[in-house]
Amino acid sequence: MAKVVTITLDGQDFVVPALNIGQLESLTAAFEGPKSAIPFSVLRIAMARSTPQTDLANMTPTMDEVSAAVHAILETAGLQKADANPPHLTVVAKND
Repeated sequence: MAKVVTITLDGQDFVVPALNIGQLESLTAAFEGPKSAIPFSVLRIAMARSTPQTDLANMTPTMDEVSAAVHAILETAGLQKADANPPHLTVVAKND
């Protein structure tokens, strides 16, 4: 079963499947462009397959909606920021 995520933009809910290989390739190219365009590229790439009829250019989502949607899409694709405080392995010597 494919992973999906529900995102909210402009007060509307959209079900977006995890990114496929072609979308991941497009996403890689998007990360090479201007950083300010990345969130909108992520949204366009992710929604092109699930809701191609949606005109993102005419939507007015809040920045909180955009941020949450991009985070959810990237996380569903298996992409996420490295943990700032990753768990540490503690080795304990055992005295026999």
